Formats: sequence, structure tokens, C-alpha cells
Amino acid sequence: MNSTFAIVDLRDGVRRDITPFLLTNDAFPILENAYLFRGRIERRSCTTAVGNDGRLKGNIGTTDGAGDFTLPDAAVSPIPSATATFIVNGDTLTDPGGASPVTLLTTGATTGTLNRATGVLDTNAPAAAVTYIPGLPVMGLTVREQAAINDELLLAYDTRYTYLFDQGTNDFILQNTFANNPANTFVWTGTDSDFFWSTNYRSAYWVTNNVAGFHAIQTASPVVEGDGIRWYGTITGAAPTTGWRNFNPAVSTTEFLNGALIIIPYKDRLLTLNTLEGANLGTTTRFPQRARWSQNGTPFYSAAPDGQTAQADAWRSDIVGKGGFIDAPTSEVIVSAEFVKDTLIVYFERSTWQLVYTANETLPFVWQKINTELGCESTFSKVPFDRGVYAVGNYGIITCDSVNVLRIDQKIPDEVFMIQNKNNGVKRIYGIRDYNAQLVYWTYPILSDEDKEAVTYDLTFPNQVLVYNYLDGSWAEFDDCFTCFGYWQRFSDITWAQLNRTWESSNFSWNSGVLQARYPDVIAGNQRGFVVVFSQLQNLGQNSPSIPIANIAGSTITATNHNLMNNQYVLITGVQGATGYNNNIFRVTQATLNTFVLDSGTFGGLYTGGGLITHVPNILIQTKEFNPYYQNGDSVRLNYIDVLIDRTTSGRFDCQFFTNSQDSVPLETSTVLTSPEPSPSYSSNQQRIWHRIYCNTFGSFFQNEFLMNDAQMKDLNITTSNIRIHGLVYYVSPSGRISYDL
Repeated sequence: MNSTFAIVDLRDGVRRDITPFLLTNDAFPILENAYLFRGRIERRSCTTAVGNDGRLKGNIGTTDGAGDFTLPDAAVSPIPSATATFIVNGDTLTDPGGASPVTLLTTGATTGTLNRATGVLDTNAPAAAVTYIPGLPVMGLTVREQAAINDELLLAYDTRYTYLFDQGTNDFILQNTFANNPANTFVWTGTDSDFFWSTNYRSAYWVTNNVAGFHAIQTASPVVEGDGIRWYGTITGAAPTTGWRNFNPAVSTTEFLNGALIIIPYKDRLLTLNTLEGANLGTTTRFPQRARWSQNGTPFYSAAPDGQTAQADAWRSDIVGKGGFIDAPTSEVIVSAEFVKDTLIVYFERSTWQLVYTANETLPFVWQKINTELGCESTFSKVPFDRGVYAVGNYGIITCDSVNVLRIDQKIPDEVFMIQNKNNGVKRIYGIRDYNAQLVYWTYPILSDEDKEAVTYDLTFPNQVLVYNYLDGSWAEFDDCFTCFGYWQRFSDITWAQLNRTWESSNFSWNSGVLQARYPDVIAGNQRGFVVVFSQLQNLGQNSPSIPIANIAGSTITATNHNLMNNQYVLITGVQGATGYNNNIFRVTQATLNTFVLDSGTFGGLYTGGGLITHVPNILIQTKEFNPYYQNGDSVRLNYIDVLIDRTTSGRFDCQFFTNSQDSVPLETSTVLTSPEPSPSYSSNQQRIWHRIYCNTFGSFFQNEFLMNDAQMKDLNITTSNIRIHGLVYYVSPSGRISYDL
């Protein structure tokens, strides 16, 4: 007897807490590069560059009369191999790797060598402007408040420099000069796991990366030389200057606050958590359980910005009524903090506390424990909501409402244990909330993904994004390599030229709010200094480039810290010299830390630089194991499936069929067209079309996987087509008694 069942209004998402045959019909063991959104399956949106090309860069000066220039960051540590790129006289100079000094590849007449140890760039272009693209990991994307409403400034950080996104040039520009000496460049210190925490408070913009030495940013304020604040901004006067100043206030007659993991305003005081203190930067001691605060009224101990005052003893804890501190009664380390309403939740490694305001000027704050078993291991995994703070902890993804701490990841209870611990893996987890798409994203490193593809080298940076639909409580995963997230408000509307897709594949209204200026986009930075828009409602057709190519030798690509896995797909563009590689999609094979091999094609010509890699993500949607008759002891035969999908011009993907709880070798494979069928002709005018998939599959259970095959992945017209599945209708019949040998 034939019967049907429909799967519509999909809400459950990824579930791995029970076996696939027990799942609800709208649950999926695997939902990769797709997610559930308002009752349907959406293919994840692609990324687009922030500004011109999304690369953190800066004009750092001009070469001297001999064509030489010395990079300031070499004084901190040697420049990494095969990462730096320079633009001199309009030509791109690329470090291809190898011994230093290294001869740089060039796209034009300008030639040069780079000594990575000394930072000397030697070119044949005297008195030429030098644009430096360090290619270092993005370590923060923070927002500086402005006086105008809905008009904030975006600042980005790598491990050495600060960059401001400039409205006039639509690009990032270097912003690391001293306030008292603009001719000198300030270089941050810190590793590729020391991210930047920022806060806006009392006309100042405060930043710390958990390294000894505080940093603050202010504008339009006279500064007294030697006030100790390192800031970035404009100093008024006869000769306006910009820059940073260090901030290390005295906390006693001999000790100073030299840094902290977290800096946050609380009850009209500036509060620091997990502090670094000492007589000087060379004798700094960490106090990992400490909360230290300034006096009520001002945190400034020397010069203050306009409208603010300063008091030299503002942080002194040995003077009653000024600053102070309190250590939590635990040996665990403070990891993160965020507000729930007017309460500051502080996450330790394996417990959760709150710092309670007492209104007592002598001791304004005290510690209270909320939970003794659930904490947080990742500082930037915290995501605030009105009724709780999400965070990634040691035993699960949790939420705290200031009274209770609960896990929210019971559908995927083992996922946190898959996160890589080595190479500071837990420090690298970074979260953010996408308000418009109503999703939360966490980027994290994982050694083996859902389709059992394993990393074949020593992984450092995150290679996956965990996606949480907080309205439905559904989960999904994206294959992306991001180090951090942030928000950005573009200065102008998106133009058609900026949309990397065809008119036919554009399934949004042209007057959509997501395309307008000042729209609050979610952005992400990666391990090679690229910043991209990541908002899921953009629905762009193709990712923007995100990995520079250092060298090409036959089918072997050198790309430092590419973070790609075998069997992922990449699009190559911008190659100079060996131009035959351009605009082709390849499958990644033999991946190592800094190289991989293309699965096909070796093109002639000598690579001279300029090449970029774009990740082309494939979907993998695996359904539950279906058998509506198993309670009667019957096996099931699947006759055909109807799929309701959005119409595109040339899109398609495969549907594979599996039986009897095995998902390695499909019994059948059919192609699902998202373009109109040849007949009936009226389907070409429909926004949504039905596609029927015929099959002859039977067994104890059947299961489907939707993905694109190799040929489809290498066709740009197909990979840039949208995939949106509104529903599935299965036509089935019983097929005899369940047998052990099916």
C-alpha cells in the first residue's frame, strides 16, 4: 500500500544526541554549509570583502634615495616567511618563501628583496610610496562610538598593527602612530591567540590584548606629555597629531596596573579583570582571580579627554574611597565577562560567578558564585542576550541568566569535546550574534569535520563555524576559516557592481534593508589579514578572495596558513604570469600547513604574484533514517521524492540514496535541478518549483544526502546559484518484513 509523508516547516536542525532513525523528520545528522531559517533549508550565504578588497594594509612611508625602506615591525620580531606583500609604484611585490633575504616576485618593473630579520625592503624605486600588506591574522574587529547616531567607526587589529576603515578611500588604513611623536610607528606585541578586548567609556576608547601595557584612544583633547595613556586619535592645538598612549595607573605607592584580560565599565567605574600588576613592565605579575577598579567618577589619572577630569590617585587601592580590588576565593582563572541587565556575569574556567555591586564606597563589589560545575574556557565565545549570556564552556555551550547556568547544546552534546585543545584552540573560539538572521556564530578549530574529512597537518587556526538559530534552537555548521567576528556599518548603499551574482540568481528586493548604508553587518577576519561581510541575509553568489598565493610550482600551491582541508574546493584568481590558473575551480589534495596540490591542471608560465584563493563551499545535507513502517516490523521502499525549491537559472545538486544505516557508498544518485524543467513551460515563471526524483531504494531504513558533485562544484554557474529547499514529499510503500540480510 503506497503512502506519502511531507517534511515542511523545518525547525529541528542538526541532532547528534540520538541515533538517526530516532530523529524527528526535520532533524539532520549533518547540515553543513546550510542551515534552517524560518522553516526552510537555506544554503549559507557567501562572503564579500569589506571595502575595496578587505585586506588590512597601510601606507607606511616612502623608500629613500636608494630605494630602501625599513619595516617597523621587524624590531618586534622577524617578519614571517611567505606572508608579506608590498605595493610599490603600482606593482605588487610578493614574498614567495625561502631563505632570507628573499627576492620578491613582482607583477611589473619594480623589483625588490626583503630581509625578514632586519625588515629592510630593498627596491629599485627611490622615493616611492610603500603600501604594506602584512598578511597576519586578524585579532580584533571593534567599534568606536561616535557622536552621531548609527555612525560608528570600525577598527581592525592584527598581531602588530591597528587599522581604521576609512570612508574616503573605502579601505583600511594604518593607524599606529604615537600621540607625542607621529613620525614613529607603534607596533603591538602579542601572539596569534591574544585577541583585542575594547570598550567605550567616558569619551575614550579602551583596548587591551592581555599583554602588559594598556591602550586607550581619544579625540580632540589636549595631552600633557608623559601622561602614560597610549591613545589613538586627534590632539587639538597648533599642530594636531594622532596616536596611541599607554595607560598604566598607580595602584599603590610602588605598584602599577600594567594590563588585564578584560576592561569594562561598571557602576561609573572602570573595571579590570584578570590583571597584570607590578613595579614596572619588566616585573609584572598576573593576578588571574582579581577584579580591580578605578574610583567613582573618573578612571583618568593624568590628562583626560574633553569634558572629563583626571585624578592622580584614581586607581590607588591604598587610599580609602579611591580605587580597589577583590580576589575571587577560587584557584580558577577569570576567562570572560558580560552583563545580564545590570549584573556582571564573570565566567571562570569551571564555574560561573557574578560581581555584585554593594553601593559601599569602601568595598563596592563582592563575588558571589552562581554555578560550581559549568564555566567558560574561551574569552570571546561570550554572546550577550537580554535574558542570558551564551558562552562555550568546558562541558558544553551554556547560558547564564544571573541565577542559573544551563546547557543549550543538548542536541549536539559532544561537539565541545571535538574542539582542538592544542595550539591554544580554546582561546581561539569567537562568537557573535547576527541580529537580522537571528543566528549565533562560533568559530572554532576541529580536527575532523562531519563528513569525516580529517586535517592532515598541525592545525592552528579555526576551520569551522558553529551556527545556532536561537529562535528554533537548531544547529548547523559552516566550513569557514575565521579568527574573529565584529560589526560594521558601511558608509554607502551597495551597488549592483558590488554584488557578485547574476540578475537571475538575485532572490531579494533591490530596496532591501540589507543593501542600504548603515546596515549593521556581521563581519569576520581570517588568519591572512582579510576582513569580509558574513551576514547570512546577503545571499551573495560567490565568496570573496581570502588567501594570498605566495608561489605556484606546477600543481603545487604555496599559501601560508591556508587552513584548507583535502577535498575542499578553491577558485583561483588574480594570478600574474601563469594566467591559465585564473577563474578555474580546483579540488584540494595533499594539504600541508602551507601548501596543497591541485587535483588537475598544470598551466604554463612563470608565476609572478598577485594570485588569490577563494574557498568554494559545498553543501552536505544528510537526512534522518526513514521507515514509517518499522513499528510494524516492515521494511520500506522509496519510490520517489518531490522537492520544493527556489527557481534559479542554472543551479543543480545531487541527491544520493543510502539504506540500512550505511552512508559510505550510495545505492543511487540523481540530480536535482533548481532551474525550470523543460516542460511544463509555466514553471519558468514560478518563484518556487517542484522537482521529482525517481528511485528504487528499499531496506530497513533509507537516508538521503544532498550535495554537489565534482563536476558541479567546478562550474561557476552552478556554484553561484542559490539553494533553498522549502519542503520534501516522500512516496513510500512497505516492502516485506524487516530482514537481517537486507
